[in-house]
Amino acid sequence: CDSPLGDVGTGCISLMWAWAVGMSSIVLPQDAGFRIGNSSSHGIKHIVIEIHYNNIESVSDIFDSSGIRIHYTTALRKFDAGVMTLGDPLTTLPSIPPRLSEIKYETNCPTECTSEWTHDINVFSDFQHMHYLGKQLVSTHWRGDKMLGYVNRVDFYQFDFQQGTPTNYVIKK
Repeated sequence: CDSPLGDVGTGCISLMWAWAVGMSSIVLPQDAGFRIGNSSSHGIKHIVIEIHYNNIESVSDIFDSSGIRIHYTTALRKFDAGVMTLGDPLTTLPSIPPRLSEIKYETNCPTECTSEWTHDINVFSDFQHMHYLGKQLVSTHWRGDKMLGYVNRVDFYQFDFQQGTPTNYVIKK
């Protein structure tokens, strides 16, 4: 697989983390961490930093001062952290058909992903991101045909005010 996201053909892909305009710093729970290195089949073996600039007015005296700081330790945490990407991270959904002002799309976490889990998943954050393409996004938690509840809901999405929403629920294996 050549993509830093994982195997995009399976619908089961991942990022180490994502940050967007309007978000604060990202801090993992104290007892969780990302496995880094080649000794684990699930460890992160490389990091790609991707930065999108938006200077639609072509202002020439703007300078980037962003960056990242990664804290590394050889002491394993109790829980492995990870990112589960749902929806359409590569923005491949069809365009809005002509003469429609909006359209609803639904995506889900495919069975090909969840069937590989060996344990329950503790969810501690939810980040909804739609570039400039969306105006409302709702995340729900289902088991079979039963909706267990809303995870996150953004009724008036604005690109410049995105957020990672702290959550605390378990997705059962």
